[in-house]
Amino acid sequence: MKKYFIAIAFFGIIHVAKSQDTKPAESFEKIISDSNLMLDQPEGFVKTEPIKNSAMLYEYAVIDTSKHIEIRYAIRSLTERVKEYKKWLETKKEGEIRINPNTMLSATLMAIAMNIAGGSNKPPSIQQFPNPAVKKDFNADAGFFTIVTPTKNFGKDYKFCMVVAIHKEDIADAYTFILTDEMENLKKYITPTIFNALRFK
Repeated sequence: MKKYFIAIAFFGIIHVAKSQDTKPAESFEKIISDSNLMLDQPEGFVKTEPIKNSAMLYEYAVIDTSKHIEIRYAIRSLTERVKEYKKWLETKKEGEIRINPNTMLSATLMAIAMNIAGGSNKPPSIQQFPNPAVKKDFNADAGFFTIVTPTKNFGKDYKFCMVVAIHKEDIADAYTFILTDEMENLKKYITPTIFNALRFK
């Protein structure tokens, strides 16, 4: 029975990771405002339209063709899910299990990374930001990152994708996808200004 609940939880995480329950890309400013986020669009980058893919839907993207770097942003509001979870806590019955939406960031990032990497048998390495750093740089309560090789379905011809995930308690999870042709580009061009461009207010 325990394995059954774990399986349900895992598939639920994958659904949350891939789903897009936000408004269209042209409403991105409202999306980030509603989730108490802010985005300083990196200098030299221009808006590019999101691509259709089955791995991870996102709401906004920018590109710097001279540096061969594309950055995509996805926001997943937690407001309604937290509200439902707290309501369930008040009436839960013996044996019922639900996952607190505020504790799912690492598992969701794992699911996202595996989705965009094409379900590789080897789980990606998930690294956690130290709490003082994630608070200072993103004004977030938690944060993780990983680097994967994306499939063409999500990454087109890019060879590397760094995924940064940040969390604000009861508010939202936000994801930044930095795609590039060369690993060296991440070290050379991804400055703190670019890395921390999407952050909580």
